[in-house]
Amino acid sequence: MTSHRGRILLVQTNADFLRTLIIRLEREGFEVVGTTNPLSGFTLARQAGFDLYFLDLSLPGTGGAGLAEMIRGFAETTPILYISSEGVANQARMAAACQVEGCVHISDLDTLAQTVHALVDPAV
Repeated sequence: MTSHRGRILLVQTNADFLRTLIIRLEREGFEVVGTTNPLSGFTLARQAGFDLYFLDLSLPGTGGAGLAEMIRGFAETTPILYISSEGVANQARMAAACQVEGCVHISDLDTLAQTVHALVDPAV
C-alpha cells in the first residue's frame, strides 16, 4: 500500500495540462483526483475529503472563484489554490479577493510543487 502525503482535488479545463499536473503531483507523493468538469469537481469535493482543492482560475461558468466560494460552504479550512495564466500581480489580487491560499502560474511547476507541499505537507 502506497503512503500518500495528502489528497488533492484538481479541477482543470485543459485535459492535457490536467494530465501533466496529475503526473507531477503524484511524483511528489500526493494522491490526485482530477476532472475537467467544474460540476463534477464540485460533486467530488462534496463526496470525499481532500487536503487541498486546486482550481483552474478560468473555469467555465462560475470560474474558479465561484467554485472556490461553493467549496468554502462546506470546507471552510481546507486550503484552496488557484492555477492561472494571469500575471503575478493579478494572481495575488485574485487570491486575496477570493479568500484562497494562493495562485500559481501555469508555467512554474516547481513553485507549484513547493506551494502544494507547504499547504498540504508542511513537514517536507
